[in-house]
Amino acid sequence: MNAKTLTHEQFIHAVRDIVAARANAQDAAKLRRIKLAYGFGQPGLRGVTIYSRWANGHGPQDPDPFVEICAAGEESIVQLAGTTVRELAHVVAGWGAGHGKEWKETCERLGLRCVQAAGTQYAWAMFETSLRESILALGVPSDGARSTALRRSRSASAAARSVRARPALARVAARRAVQARARGCASTSPAAARSCAPRRTA
Repeated sequence: MNAKTLTHEQFIHAVRDIVAARANAQDAAKLRRIKLAYGFGQPGLRGVTIYSRWANGHGPQDPDPFVEICAAGEESIVQLAGTTVRELAHVVAGWGAGHGKEWKETCERLGLRCVQAAGTQYAWAMFETSLRESILALGVPSDGARSTALRRSRSASAAARSVRARPALARVAARRAVQARARGCASTSPAAARSCAPRRTA
């Protein structure tokens, strides 16, 4: 695959295809039914598997699993590949396996060793040799990476609005206090000032 045009979506799908091609027939059938997506996710989240959540022509009683690989938790190309295989293993092992022995054995059967329930520090040495070589041959996605600029921009914008708002709020509070004293209110709180405001009567 040409790395110059490789997107993250193409990369994770290619990893799935490589794993499925190596798998036994039963595992491969499960892997190919996965709705595999690359999304933003939530900060710190690398991937998520949701079982039986994608209706794809197999009937209402047999929906496909949905797997999202998350940009929010992406750290490196090896982590991206490792997370993809890890989530694929969740589907093959089944919902009841959780992060237990069966799931870990499935990870190994698919070509990924020494994976942990959380916080795995992925390294290429964890991948079976032929799997590693096939994934490395794909190249690195070149369609960009998640940006934190938007979050900083929003924070800066919010701070600027807060700074601008403080003098305005102070002026409103001062004006209400003057109005409240003029009407004989003892309290100068905004609530008290509102309670002393003239009321329309029918």
